[in-house]
Amino acid sequence: MRITRVKTYIVDGGFRPWTFVKVETSDPGLVGWGDCTDWGSPGPVAATVERYAERIIGKDPMASEAIWWELSAFSARHMGGIAYKAMSGIDSALWDIRGKVLNAPVWQLLGGRMRDRLRLYWSHCGSTRAGPWTQKLGLRPVRTIADLEDLAREVLERGFTAIKTNLMPLGHREWRRRCIPRSPAPRGANNRHLPRGPRTGCGNRAGCGILLQVGRRSAPC
Repeated sequence: MRITRVKTYIVDGGFRPWTFVKVETSDPGLVGWGDCTDWGSPGPVAATVERYAERIIGKDPMASEAIWWELSAFSARHMGGIAYKAMSGIDSALWDIRGKVLNAPVWQLLGGRMRDRLRLYWSHCGSTRAGPWTQKLGLRPVRTIADLEDLAREVLERGFTAIKTNLMPLGHREWRRRCIPRSPAPRGANNRHLPRGPRTGCGNRAGCGILLQVGRRSAPC
C-alpha cells in the first residue's frame, strides 16, 4: 500500500474557515482525513501541505512516524508555526488510515481512553449568531439579551449542559449605556449584563455552566 495523492480542502465555516487534508492510497476506497485548521492563514497552511505532498507520494502510509520526521527535517529552516500545522494535517490523516487498516479506533492505538464520558459545552454561544453569516445558515440572529435567553434554552434542548460566550455588541439599551471596552473589544459590549441572558435561559438549572471569554481589557463599570 502506498500514498497516491494528497488533497486539501478549505471549507467555509461561516465566521472562520476550516482546513482538511485527504490522503488517498493505492488500496481502493482507503483514504485518511486530517485537520490542520488555521483561522488566520488557511491558504499558506494548505499550500505547505501541497508542498509536503511532493515528498510523501509513493510512501507507505503506515509509516507515519518516519514521514513525520522526514518532513520535520525538510522544515529545518522554518520549524513550528505553519509548517507544523501542515504536518499535523498529514499526520492525523495517516493515523486515520492506520485505524481503518487495523480496524481499531485511533484512541486504542494511542494508549487507550482517558475517560468514559466527557462534558461538552456550546462554544461561542451567541457571538456566532451576531454576525452576517447567521442569515446564510437560516438561523435567528442574536440582537438582544432576550435572544440570548432563547438561545440558552435551545442549547439545553440539544443536550448540552454548559454555555460559553464572548463579549459582543447587542442592540439592547443596557449594553449601550456604559462600560465601553477599550479597543479592540466590540463597542457596546457590557460585561456586567452578559451572563444574565444565558443564566435566565437556563432557568437557574443546577449544573448548567456559564463560561465567559473576555480575551481583552475592558474599562471598569
